[in-house]
Amino acid sequence: MLIFSLLFACSEYELNTITFPDQGTEKENPLDLSTDSLIEDDGEDVYENITEISTGSECDGNAPPELITWTPASQSILDVGDALLEAWVHDEDGDDVWITWLDDSGSIIGEGFADENGYISIDWMDERPIGEQRIQIQIQDDCIQKMTDFEVCQEAGYSQDELQLDRWNLEGSAEILSDGVLELTGLETFQLGSAFMTDEIVLGNEVEIRFEYKTEGGTGADGISLTALDTTRMTSFLGGSGCGIGYGGNTSCTDGIGLPGWSIELDSWFNGELPDPTSHDHVAMSFDGDIANPVVWSPTHELEETGWHVVEIFVHAPHIRVVIDNYLYIDEDVAGDFDFPAYIGFTGSTGGQTNLHSIRGLVVQESVCSTDEEEEVEYLIPEDLPESTIDFSFTYHQDSDWGAGYCGRVVVQNNGSSAGVWSYPYAIDGHIQSSWGATVTEDDDSWMFQGENHNRSVDAGQQTSFGFCVNR
Repeated sequence: MLIFSLLFACSEYELNTITFPDQGTEKENPLDLSTDSLIEDDGEDVYENITEISTGSECDGNAPPELITWTPASQSILDVGDALLEAWVHDEDGDDVWITWLDDSGSIIGEGFADENGYISIDWMDERPIGEQRIQIQIQDDCIQKMTDFEVCQEAGYSQDELQLDRWNLEGSAEILSDGVLELTGLETFQLGSAFMTDEIVLGNEVEIRFEYKTEGGTGADGISLTALDTTRMTSFLGGSGCGIGYGGNTSCTDGIGLPGWSIELDSWFNGELPDPTSHDHVAMSFDGDIANPVVWSPTHELEETGWHVVEIFVHAPHIRVVIDNYLYIDEDVAGDFDFPAYIGFTGSTGGQTNLHSIRGLVVQESVCSTDEEEEVEYLIPEDLPESTIDFSFTYHQDSDWGAGYCGRVVVQNNGSSAGVWSYPYAIDGHIQSSWGATVTEDDDSWMFQGENHNRSVDAGQQTSFGFCVNR
Protein backbone atom coordinates (compact mmCIF):
# COMPACT_ATOMS: atom_id res chain seq x y z
CA MET A 1 0.00 0.00 0.00
CA LEU A 2 1.21 3.50 -0.77
CA ILE A 3 0.43 6.69 1.09
CA PHE A 4 0.90 10.25 -0.15
CA SER A 5 1.86 12.61 2.63
CA LEU A 6 1.64 16.40 2.29
CA LEU A 7 4.01 18.88 3.92
CA PHE A 8 2.72 22.39 4.65
CA ALA A 9 4.39 25.75 5.30
CA CYS A 10 3.87 29.38 4.38
CA SER A 11 6.07 31.86 2.52
CA GLU A 12 6.92 33.10 -0.97
CA TYR A 13 9.12 30.14 -1.85
CA GLU A 14 7.91 27.38 -4.11
CA LEU A 15 8.89 23.75 -4.36
CA ASN A 16 9.79 23.84 -8.04
CA THR A 17 10.51 20.54 -9.75
CA ILE A 18 11.16 19.78 -13.39
CA THR A 19 10.71 16.29 -14.78
CA PHE A 20 12.28 15.21 -18.06
CA PRO A 21 11.72 12.06 -20.08
CA ASP A 22 13.79 9.05 -19.07
CA GLN A 23 16.80 9.06 -21.40
CA GLY A 24 19.03 6.56 -19.65
CA THR A 25 22.31 8.14 -18.66
CA GLU A 26 22.07 10.87 -21.33
CA LYS A 27 20.50 14.24 -20.62
CA GLU A 28 18.61 15.28 -23.75
CA ASN A 29 18.09 18.92 -24.58
CA PRO A 30 14.39 19.57 -23.82
CA LEU A 31 14.11 22.26 -26.52
CA ASP A 32 11.60 21.32 -29.22
CA LEU A 33 13.55 22.41 -32.29
CA SER A 34 10.58 21.89 -34.60
CA THR A 35 8.69 24.75 -32.98
CA ASP A 36 11.59 26.74 -31.54
CA SER A 37 9.76 26.69 -28.19
CA LEU A 38 11.60 27.27 -24.93
CA ILE A 39 10.94 25.90 -21.45
CA GLU A 40 10.99 29.10 -19.43
CA ASP A 41 11.32 29.59 -15.68
CA ASP A 42 8.21 31.35 -14.38
CA GLY A 43 9.83 32.79 -11.25
CA GLU A 44 9.17 36.45 -10.60
CA ASP A 45 12.76 37.23 -9.68
CA VAL A 46 14.66 36.03 -12.77
CA TYR A 47 16.78 38.65 -14.52
CA GLU A 48 18.65 38.27 -17.81
CA ASN A 49 21.39 40.41 -19.35
CA ILE A 50 23.15 39.97 -22.71
CA THR A 51 26.68 41.25 -23.38
CA GLU A 52 28.73 41.12 -26.61
CA ILE A 53 32.22 39.83 -25.75
CA SER A 54 33.59 39.97 -29.33
CA THR A 55 32.72 42.30 -32.22
CA GLY A 56 34.94 40.79 -34.91
CA SER A 57 33.67 39.88 -38.39
CA GLU A 58 33.46 36.23 -37.35
CA CYS A 59 30.60 37.25 -35.02
CA ASP A 60 28.49 38.93 -37.71
CA GLY A 61 25.07 37.31 -37.65
CA ASN A 62 25.97 35.12 -34.68
CA ALA A 63 22.95 33.92 -32.74
CA PRO A 64 23.28 34.14 -28.95
CA PRO A 65 23.26 30.91 -26.94
CA GLU A 66 20.00 30.14 -25.18
CA LEU A 67 19.60 29.00 -21.57
CA ILE A 68 16.57 26.72 -21.84
CA THR A 69 16.10 25.73 -18.22
CA TRP A 70 18.03 24.87 -15.09
CA THR A 71 17.76 23.26 -11.68
CA PRO A 72 17.39 24.18 -8.94
CA ALA A 73 14.85 26.58 -10.41
CA SER A 74 14.11 30.09 -9.27
CA GLN A 75 12.65 30.24 -5.73
CA SER A 76 13.67 26.66 -4.98
CA ILE A 77 14.54 25.49 -1.47
CA LEU A 78 17.98 23.89 -1.12
CA ASP A 79 18.30 21.03 1.36
CA VAL A 80 21.33 20.58 3.58
CA GLY A 81 24.20 18.77 1.90
CA ASP A 82 25.58 18.78 -1.62
CA ALA A 83 23.36 20.40 -4.27
CA LEU A 84 23.24 19.24 -7.89
CA LEU A 85 23.27 22.17 -10.33
CA GLU A 86 22.08 21.41 -13.87
CA ALA A 87 21.56 23.49 -17.00
CA TRP A 88 20.28 22.84 -20.51
CA VAL A 89 21.41 25.18 -23.31
CA HIS A 90 21.09 25.50 -27.08
CA ASP A 91 23.21 27.33 -29.63
CA GLU A 92 21.63 27.76 -33.05
CA ASP A 93 25.04 28.11 -34.71
CA GLY A 94 26.31 24.89 -33.13
CA ASP A 95 29.02 26.72 -31.15
CA ASP A 96 30.43 25.26 -27.95
CA VAL A 97 28.75 26.85 -24.93
CA TRP A 98 30.70 27.56 -21.75
CA ILE A 99 28.59 27.69 -18.57
CA THR A 100 29.53 29.26 -15.24
CA TRP A 101 27.60 29.40 -11.96
CA LEU A 102 28.41 32.22 -9.51
CA ASP A 103 27.20 32.68 -5.94
CA ASP A 104 25.90 35.82 -4.23
CA SER A 105 29.45 37.08 -3.64
CA GLY A 106 30.49 36.61 -7.27
CA SER A 107 32.66 33.59 -6.53
CA ILE A 108 32.61 30.77 -9.07
CA ILE A 109 30.64 27.72 -7.91
CA GLY A 110 31.55 25.64 -10.95
CA GLU A 111 31.98 25.87 -14.73
CA GLY A 112 32.49 23.86 -17.88
CA PHE A 113 31.34 23.18 -21.47
CA ALA A 114 27.88 21.78 -22.17
CA ASP A 115 27.95 18.34 -23.79
CA GLU A 116 26.62 17.43 -27.25
CA ASN A 117 23.10 17.38 -25.84
CA GLY A 118 23.45 20.89 -24.41
CA TYR A 119 23.60 19.55 -20.84
CA ILE A 120 25.95 20.21 -17.92
CA SER A 121 25.86 19.39 -14.22
CA ILE A 122 28.09 20.15 -11.24
CA ASP A 123 27.99 19.30 -7.54
CA TRP A 124 27.83 22.33 -5.26
CA MET A 125 29.71 20.95 -2.25
CA ASP A 126 30.84 24.17 -0.57
CA GLU A 127 29.11 25.37 2.59
CA ARG A 128 26.33 27.77 1.65
CA PRO A 129 24.88 30.78 3.51
CA ILE A 130 21.55 30.11 5.25
CA GLY A 131 18.42 31.78 3.89
CA GLU A 132 17.73 33.72 0.70
CA GLN A 133 20.52 34.18 -1.84
CA ARG A 134 21.01 34.98 -5.50
CA ILE A 135 22.72 32.73 -8.05
CA GLN A 136 23.92 33.74 -11.50
CA ILE A 137 24.31 31.46 -14.52
CA GLN A 138 26.58 32.76 -17.27
CA ILE A 139 26.50 31.11 -20.69
CA GLN A 140 28.69 32.19 -23.59
CA ASP A 141 29.93 31.20 -27.01
CA ASP A 142 32.84 32.93 -28.78
CA CYS A 143 30.84 36.09 -29.35
CA ILE A 144 28.07 36.64 -26.81
CA GLN A 145 27.67 36.18 -23.07
CA LYS A 146 24.26 35.93 -21.37
CA MET A 147 23.77 36.19 -17.62
CA THR A 148 20.69 34.96 -15.76
CA ASP A 149 20.13 35.81 -12.09
CA PHE A 150 17.62 34.05 -9.83
CA GLU A 151 16.93 33.49 -6.13
CA VAL A 152 16.94 30.35 -3.99
CA CYS A 153 16.69 29.72 -0.25
CA GLN A 154 19.09 27.53 1.73
CA GLU A 155 17.80 25.51 4.68
CA ALA A 156 19.79 25.42 7.94
CA GLY A 157 21.37 22.35 9.47
CA TYR A 158 24.33 20.07 8.90
CA SER A 159 25.29 16.90 7.08
CA GLN A 160 27.96 14.39 8.06
CA ASP A 161 28.48 11.34 5.89
CA GLU A 162 31.38 10.51 8.20
CA LEU A 163 30.96 11.75 11.76
CA GLN A 164 33.73 14.13 12.79
CA LEU A 165 35.19 13.51 16.22
CA ASP A 166 35.98 17.14 17.03
CA ARG A 167 32.31 18.16 16.68
CA TRP A 168 30.83 15.50 18.98
CA ASN A 169 30.66 14.88 22.71
CA LEU A 170 31.11 11.15 23.37
CA GLU A 171 30.25 9.47 26.67
CA GLY A 172 30.53 5.93 28.01
CA SER A 173 31.11 3.19 25.44
CA ALA A 174 30.46 5.40 22.37
CA GLU A 175 33.26 5.82 19.85
CA ILE A 176 33.67 7.06 16.29
CA LEU A 177 35.47 4.44 14.21
CA SER A 178 38.10 5.13 11.57
CA ASP A 179 35.50 4.99 8.77
CA GLY A 180 33.38 7.68 10.44
CA VAL A 181 30.74 5.26 11.76
CA LEU A 182 29.48 5.91 15.29
CA GLU A 183 29.44 2.77 17.45
CA LEU A 184 27.33 3.31 20.58
CA THR A 185 27.95 -0.07 22.20
CA GLY A 186 30.22 -3.03 21.62
CA LEU A 187 29.43 -6.70 22.19
CA GLU A 188 29.68 -6.51 25.94
CA THR A 189 27.02 -6.60 28.64
CA PHE A 190 25.85 -3.56 30.56
CA GLN A 191 27.32 -0.94 28.26
CA LEU A 192 26.03 2.60 27.98
CA GLY A 193 27.01 5.18 25.36
CA SER A 194 25.93 8.51 23.94
CA ALA A 195 27.12 10.90 21.25
CA PHE A 196 25.78 14.44 20.81
CA MET A 197 26.63 16.98 18.14
CA THR A 198 27.56 19.91 20.39
CA ASP A 199 28.93 22.10 17.60
CA GLU A 200 25.40 22.98 16.43
CA ILE A 201 22.14 23.87 18.22
CA VAL A 202 18.75 23.38 16.56
CA LEU A 203 15.17 24.10 17.61
CA GLY A 204 13.36 21.13 19.07
CA ASN A 205 10.03 22.07 17.52
CA GLU A 206 11.01 22.30 13.84
CA VAL A 207 13.64 19.88 12.61
CA GLU A 208 14.06 17.03 10.12
CA ILE A 209 16.63 14.29 10.72
CA ARG A 210 17.90 11.44 8.58
CA PHE A 211 20.45 8.77 9.52
CA GLU A 212 21.30 5.13 8.95
CA TYR A 213 21.17 2.57 11.75
CA LYS A 214 22.37 -1.02 12.14
CA THR A 215 22.21 -3.43 15.06
CA GLU A 216 23.71 -6.89 14.94
CA GLY A 217 26.22 -9.38 16.25
CA GLY A 218 24.94 -10.08 19.74
CA THR A 219 21.94 -11.55 21.51
CA GLY A 220 19.50 -8.72 20.80
CA ALA A 221 19.55 -5.93 23.38
CA ASP A 222 18.74 -3.20 23.92
CA GLY A 223 18.37 -0.45 21.30
CA ILE A 224 19.10 3.19 20.56
CA SER A 225 17.46 6.58 20.75
CA LEU A 226 17.63 9.71 18.65
CA THR A 227 17.39 12.45 21.27
CA ALA A 228 16.86 16.20 21.05
CA LEU A 229 18.56 17.20 24.31
CA ASP A 230 17.24 20.39 25.93
CA THR A 231 20.37 22.52 26.40
CA THR A 232 18.65 24.75 28.99
CA ARG A 233 17.86 21.88 31.39
CA MET A 234 20.50 19.24 30.71
CA THR A 235 22.92 18.17 33.44
CA SER A 236 24.35 15.10 31.67
CA PHE A 237 24.69 13.46 28.27
CA LEU A 238 23.69 10.02 29.64
CA GLY A 239 20.43 8.61 30.92
CA GLY A 240 19.70 5.16 32.26
CA SER A 241 21.36 1.91 31.21
CA GLY A 242 19.67 -1.33 30.13
CA CYS A 243 16.01 -0.69 29.38
CA GLY A 244 16.73 3.06 29.63
CA ILE A 245 18.62 2.81 26.29
CA GLY A 246 20.87 5.64 27.44
CA TYR A 247 18.15 8.31 27.53
CA GLY A 248 15.39 7.04 29.85
CA GLY A 249 15.11 6.88 33.59
CA ASN A 250 12.95 7.19 36.67
CA THR A 251 11.75 3.59 36.47
CA SER A 252 12.70 0.40 38.29
CA CYS A 253 14.38 -1.28 35.31
CA THR A 254 17.17 1.30 35.12
CA ASP A 255 19.27 3.28 37.56
CA GLY A 256 19.48 6.52 35.58
CA ILE A 257 17.62 9.80 35.27
CA GLY A 258 15.82 10.64 32.02
CA LEU A 259 17.39 13.15 29.66
CA PRO A 260 15.36 16.38 29.25
CA GLY A 261 13.91 16.95 25.76
CA TRP A 262 12.30 14.46 23.44
CA SER A 263 13.55 11.07 22.29
CA ILE A 264 12.57 8.56 19.65
CA GLU A 265 13.74 5.05 20.48
CA LEU A 266 14.36 2.06 18.23
CA ASP A 267 13.93 -0.83 20.66
CA SER A 268 14.90 -4.38 19.69
CA TRP A 269 14.55 -6.10 23.07
CA PHE A 270 11.43 -6.83 25.14
CA ASN A 271 11.97 -6.23 28.84
CA GLY A 272 9.14 -8.46 30.08
CA GLU A 273 7.01 -6.71 32.67
CA LEU A 274 9.24 -3.67 32.55
CA PRO A 275 7.76 -0.72 30.68
CA ASP A 276 7.79 -1.75 27.01
CA PRO A 277 4.52 -1.08 25.16
CA THR A 278 4.88 -4.24 23.03
CA SER A 279 6.92 -7.43 22.88
CA HIS A 280 7.91 -6.71 19.26
CA ASP A 281 10.66 -4.50 17.85
CA HIS A 282 9.18 -1.03 17.96
CA VAL A 283 9.65 2.71 17.61
CA ALA A 284 8.37 4.99 20.37
CA MET A 285 8.51 8.66 21.34
CA SER A 286 8.69 10.05 24.86
CA PHE A 287 9.48 13.31 26.60
CA ASP A 288 12.09 13.86 29.32
CA GLY A 289 13.18 10.23 29.25
CA ASP A 290 9.82 8.95 30.54
CA ILE A 291 10.22 5.51 28.96
CA ALA A 292 7.28 4.09 30.91
CA ASN A 293 4.85 6.49 29.23
CA PRO A 294 5.53 6.87 25.49
CA VAL A 295 3.25 9.40 23.85
CA VAL A 296 3.14 7.38 20.63
CA TRP A 297 4.58 4.07 19.46
CA SER A 298 4.37 1.48 16.71
CA PRO A 299 5.67 -2.04 16.16
CA THR A 300 8.18 -2.30 13.33
CA HIS A 301 9.61 -4.95 11.10
CA GLU A 302 12.68 -6.81 12.36
CA LEU A 303 15.45 -4.28 13.08
CA GLU A 304 18.32 -6.51 14.14
CA GLU A 305 20.57 -8.62 11.93
CA THR A 306 18.96 -7.03 8.85
CA GLY A 307 21.66 -4.59 7.72
CA TRP A 308 21.53 -0.83 7.51
CA HIS A 309 18.16 0.91 7.90
CA VAL A 310 17.40 4.47 6.74
CA VAL A 311 15.56 6.36 9.48
CA GLU A 312 13.80 9.68 8.80
CA ILE A 313 12.28 11.78 11.57
CA PHE A 314 10.18 14.87 10.83
CA VAL A 315 9.24 17.14 13.73
CA HIS A 316 6.92 20.02 12.88
CA ALA A 317 5.40 20.42 16.33
CA PRO A 318 3.03 19.07 17.35
CA HIS A 319 3.18 16.72 14.34
CA ILE A 320 5.62 13.79 14.33
CA ARG A 321 6.46 11.54 11.41
CA VAL A 322 8.82 8.55 11.64
CA VAL A 323 9.79 6.66 8.49
CA ILE A 324 12.09 3.62 8.37
CA ASP A 325 13.23 2.32 4.97
CA ASN A 326 10.41 4.39 3.40
CA TYR A 327 7.79 2.65 5.59
CA LEU A 328 5.62 5.10 7.52
CA TYR A 329 5.31 3.98 11.15
CA ILE A 330 4.24 7.15 13.01
CA ASP A 331 2.35 10.10 11.53
CA GLU A 332 0.32 12.04 14.07
CA ASP A 333 0.08 14.99 16.44
CA VAL A 334 1.38 14.46 19.98
CA ALA A 335 1.19 16.52 23.18
CA GLY A 336 4.46 17.60 24.75
CA ASP A 337 7.05 20.36 25.11
CA PHE A 338 9.01 20.88 21.90
CA ASP A 339 9.97 24.51 22.44
CA PHE A 340 13.64 24.42 23.40
CA PRO A 341 17.15 24.70 21.90
CA ALA A 342 18.64 21.25 21.44
CA TYR A 343 21.70 19.20 20.77
CA ILE A 344 20.89 16.31 18.43
CA GLY A 345 22.47 13.01 19.35
CA PHE A 346 22.20 9.29 19.89
CA THR A 347 22.16 7.03 22.93
CA GLY A 348 22.36 3.25 23.23
CA SER A 349 22.76 0.51 25.77
CA THR A 350 23.10 -3.19 26.46
CA GLY A 351 22.03 -5.09 29.57
CA GLY A 352 22.34 -8.78 30.24
CA GLN A 353 22.02 -9.20 26.44
CA THR A 354 24.13 -7.46 23.79
CA ASN A 355 24.27 -6.03 20.29
CA LEU A 356 26.42 -3.66 18.29
CA HIS A 357 24.58 -0.38 17.68
CA SER A 358 25.98 1.67 14.79
CA ILE A 359 25.07 5.03 13.20
CA ARG A 360 26.21 6.73 9.99
CA GLY A 361 25.14 9.31 7.38
CA LEU A 362 23.53 11.92 9.63
CA VAL A 363 21.63 14.87 8.13
CA VAL A 364 19.92 17.45 10.38
CA GLN A 365 17.84 20.17 8.77
CA GLU A 366 15.85 23.08 10.18
CA SER A 367 13.00 24.71 8.26
CA VAL A 368 14.29 28.22 7.57
CA CYS A 369 12.71 28.42 4.12
CA SER A 370 8.99 27.74 4.04
CA THR A 371 6.50 27.39 1.26
CA ASP A 372 2.81 27.95 0.62
CA GLU A 373 2.71 24.95 -1.70
CA GLU A 374 2.32 21.28 -0.85
CA GLU A 375 5.05 18.73 -1.37
CA GLU A 376 3.73 15.28 -2.14
CA VAL A 377 5.80 12.51 -0.58
CA GLU A 378 5.12 8.85 -1.24
CA TYR A 379 5.52 6.34 1.60
CA LEU A 380 4.83 2.65 2.00
CA ILE A 381 2.44 1.41 4.68
CA PRO A 382 3.63 -1.79 6.37
CA GLU A 383 0.91 -4.40 5.96
CA ASP A 384 2.47 -7.48 7.55
CA LEU A 385 3.47 -6.17 10.96
CA PRO A 386 3.16 -8.54 13.92
CA GLU A 387 -0.30 -8.56 15.43
CA SER A 388 -0.44 -6.19 18.37
CA THR A 389 -3.98 -6.61 19.69
CA ILE A 390 -4.31 -5.41 23.29
CA ASP A 391 -7.53 -6.25 25.14
CA PHE A 392 -7.67 -5.66 28.88
CA SER A 393 -10.44 -6.73 31.21
CA PHE A 394 -10.84 -5.48 34.79
CA THR A 395 -12.60 -7.53 37.48
CA TYR A 396 -13.45 -5.96 40.86
CA HIS A 397 -13.41 -8.01 44.08
CA GLN A 398 -14.55 -6.51 47.40
CA ASP A 399 -12.45 -7.94 50.19
CA SER A 400 -14.07 -6.26 53.21
CA ASP A 401 -16.79 -3.75 54.23
CA TRP A 402 -17.21 -2.27 57.72
CA GLY A 403 -19.95 0.25 56.97
CA ALA A 404 -17.82 3.36 57.24
CA GLY A 405 -15.45 2.04 54.62
CA TYR A 406 -14.29 -0.90 52.57
CA CYS A 407 -11.29 -2.45 50.82
CA GLY A 408 -11.26 -3.87 47.29
CA ARG A 409 -8.96 -5.08 44.58
CA VAL A 410 -9.07 -5.19 40.76
CA VAL A 411 -7.62 -7.99 38.65
CA VAL A 412 -6.19 -6.73 35.34
CA GLN A 413 -6.19 -9.38 32.61
CA ASN A 414 -4.51 -8.95 29.18
CA ASN A 415 -6.64 -10.95 26.75
CA GLY A 416 -4.79 -9.65 23.70
CA SER A 417 -1.99 -11.09 21.59
CA SER A 418 0.85 -8.82 22.74
CA ALA A 419 2.10 -7.06 25.84
CA GLY A 420 0.43 -3.78 26.69
CA VAL A 421 0.38 -0.89 29.15
CA TRP A 422 -2.85 -0.53 31.13
CA SER A 423 -4.81 2.19 32.90
CA TYR A 424 -8.28 2.05 34.47
CA PRO A 425 -10.77 4.79 35.47
CA TYR A 426 -12.93 3.78 38.44
CA ALA A 427 -15.68 5.68 40.28
CA ILE A 428 -14.95 5.53 44.01
CA ASP A 429 -17.68 5.79 46.61
CA GLY A 430 -15.79 7.78 49.23
CA HIS A 431 -12.20 8.87 49.76
CA ILE A 432 -9.19 6.65 49.16
CA GLN A 433 -7.12 6.15 52.26
CA SER A 434 -4.51 3.79 50.81
CA SER A 435 -3.70 1.91 47.61
CA TRP A 436 -1.20 -0.66 46.33
CA GLY A 437 -0.10 -2.03 42.96
CA ALA A 438 -0.96 1.18 41.11
CA THR A 439 -0.44 4.93 41.01
CA VAL A 440 -3.64 6.92 41.53
CA THR A 441 -4.76 10.29 40.18
CA GLU A 442 -8.14 11.97 40.69
CA ASP A 443 -10.22 12.86 37.64
CA ASP A 444 -13.49 14.67 38.54
CA ASP A 445 -15.70 12.08 40.24
CA SER A 446 -13.54 9.10 39.35
CA TRP A 447 -10.01 7.91 39.96
CA MET A 448 -7.44 6.88 37.36
CA PHE A 449 -5.32 3.86 38.23
CA GLN A 450 -2.13 3.08 36.30
CA GLY A 451 0.41 0.34 36.86
CA GLU A 452 3.57 0.93 38.83
CA ASN A 453 6.97 0.25 37.28
CA HIS A 454 6.81 -3.47 38.04
CA ASN A 455 3.33 -4.11 36.59
CA ARG A 456 2.62 -1.27 34.18
CA SER A 457 3.15 -3.59 31.18
CA VAL A 458 1.34 -6.95 31.16
CA ASP A 459 2.25 -9.79 28.79
CA ALA A 460 -0.36 -11.37 26.56
CA GLY A 461 -2.46 -13.87 28.52
CA GLN A 462 -1.10 -12.67 31.87
CA GLN A 463 -2.61 -10.68 34.70
CA THR A 464 -1.77 -8.35 37.57
CA SER A 465 -3.80 -6.65 40.28
CA PHE A 466 -4.10 -3.52 42.35
CA GLY A 467 -6.14 -2.56 45.38
CA PHE A 468 -7.34 0.23 47.66
CA CYS A 469 -9.12 1.02 50.91
CA VAL A 470 -11.79 3.73 51.08
CA ASN A 471 -13.58 5.71 53.79
CA ARG A 472 -17.20 6.52 52.93
